[in-house]
Amino acid sequence: MPLISDCEKPFKCEFDGCDRRFANSSDRKKHSHVHTSDKPYNCKVRGCDKSYTHPSSLRKHMKVHCKSPPPSSGYESSSTPSSLVVSPSIRTPPLP
Repeated sequence: MPLISDCEKPFKCEFDGCDRRFANSSDRKKHSHVHTSDKPYNCKVRGCDKSYTHPSSLRKHMKVHCKSPPPSSGYESSSTPSSLVVSPSIRTPPLP
């Protein structure tokens, strides 16, 4: 199996001992949370206090709250606007 060149994945993980490389800096940043206790991807469903190191883990978790995953536009970040964190939906009764 051919090795991927450093040119294709120029962003190396900055943690000592980790040899992971990424095609872009945002993927490297998402990966960096596995080396810390930081869990910036928080479930915003009322009564749920789960948090995760990676947005894909949060998306998988959301399946416990609904039969189908919410659209990507239903996500927001607690640390970065482009990250994925679920916001609760609020229903209001119809006006008379």
